[in-house]
Amino acid sequence: MHVTFRGARLFAAGAVLLAASTAAAQPAPGLNEVTVQIGGAVGLTDTTPGGFKLATEYGRKITQLVWFNVQLNFVIGDEDRHHFSGDTVELIAGIKLKFPTGKFLPYAKIGAGFVLELWDSHHEATALAFRGGGGLKYFVLPWLGVGGELVLTVGPNFVRHGGGTHPYLALDFLGGVEFIF
Repeated sequence: MHVTFRGARLFAAGAVLLAASTAAAQPAPGLNEVTVQIGGAVGLTDTTPGGFKLATEYGRKITQLVWFNVQLNFVIGDEDRHHFSGDTVELIAGIKLKFPTGKFLPYAKIGAGFVLELWDSHHEATALAFRGGGGLKYFVLPWLGVGGELVLTVGPNFVRHGGGTHPYLALDFLGGVEFIF
């Protein structure tokens, strides 16, 4: 009887510790999130800039699955016209779908907005951008996640000074942190 009681206590203590660690690993129940990421953008056409990327976003929880998402992103490239050149400012709004699975949080996001392109420090083009992608965050604390994402941006690119309309096509590789509050 003593062995059985001791085993039951150990089992109960283990179950409590497991439940506590799982609960602590869940993303916080906050309604807001701020994400900051760095990485690279690759311009996949001659009129799509690329380079170092700083991506910032704010999210507001709508449902457990759906979050409103607003992004302000910056790309800094060199001035030669190739796949890692030019500078951009991106203004994007859309939704993020979060699929909580404990410490890991896979997500997908879609959005639309504008990309302002700067070549030689002058506004040279504006793209009507549609973005889609996804990523994975790992929550080291209930309110702090780290991870990365892959995002594709497409749309018509309206080039100034008689340049016409060209395709805008960029691929982003990003990693960073997410704060939920």
